[in-house]
Amino acid sequence: MKHILFLSALALVFLCSGVTKGKYDLSFNPSKGAAYKQHLVTNSTIAQSFNGQDMNVSVTADMTASFVVTDVKADLFTTQMTFDKIKVSMDANTMKMSFGSEASDNDERFAEMGTILKSITGIPVDVQTDKKGAVKSVGGVDKLQASIAKAIEASSNEQIKGMSTSMTMHQYSEEGIKSMLKQMTAPFPEQPIDIGDSWDAITVFDSNGLKLSANMKMKLRGVADNIATIEGSGTLDTQGEQNQTNQGVEMKVSQKGEQITVMQINLKTGLLVGAEISQKLKGEVSVMGNAMAQDIVTKITITTE
Repeated sequence: MKHILFLSALALVFLCSGVTKGKYDLSFNPSKGAAYKQHLVTNSTIAQSFNGQDMNVSVTADMTASFVVTDVKADLFTTQMTFDKIKVSMDANTMKMSFGSEASDNDERFAEMGTILKSITGIPVDVQTDKKGAVKSVGGVDKLQASIAKAIEASSNEQIKGMSTSMTMHQYSEEGIKSMLKQMTAPFPEQPIDIGDSWDAITVFDSNGLKLSANMKMKLRGVADNIATIEGSGTLDTQGEQNQTNQGVEMKVSQKGEQITVMQINLKTGLLVGAEISQKLKGEVSVMGNAMAQDIVTKITITTE
């Protein structure tokens, strides 16, 4: 009788093991002391039409940041993040400009813009992330903001001061950095999943001063060599009109669109190995009662070293 009970118990163990076999618990789990770099390139094309006249602007932002995991407590990970290098290129019809934190990246006319980007680099901020990849807080931003403000104030060009204030002070604020990091981490499911399983991920992030709500359906497409491939598709929406100020000009902006995401995740650490994010937005911009159509196409590429 004991022999039968033992075999029955053993069979139950194997049965239970079979139920969870193949499940993957996707989570953010780097070890203390882990160090890595991420390279983010954003290419955006903005097409506007007003009174039959088309205006197109292309912007490329190229950024590299270093990360070191400084503390792990329960399900909360503290990572020191430092911007290493930033470069921005713009092509607005007949006007082209390029500036960056490295002197070699600067057009002479926009060297002061490069100096302002240089002020962002080398100053660490502390990022706290939970087990499911959600960014909980960004600390130490006050030192970063003070460095940027000092560089802007030192500029002798009022136009550059206005452009830099609207472009950098918000983007490198606590909320701006949070939004950036939301695109550099994967939205993990709450429960272990199998290949082919899907889950919902709803996030709100900042894009060029606008708050966009992303309603995504994510799916575990496959696993190979300890790397999980996650794909997602969904909608982007400003949830109606939003007020925006650009170099002192008040605007009302509304946009809707779609996003497609493909990410590779290290199963052991939960770190992003690489990602491609495609966004298409259509909407309207209203300035002093005059409305114009605006389409934005963006591709974001992220790699981790």
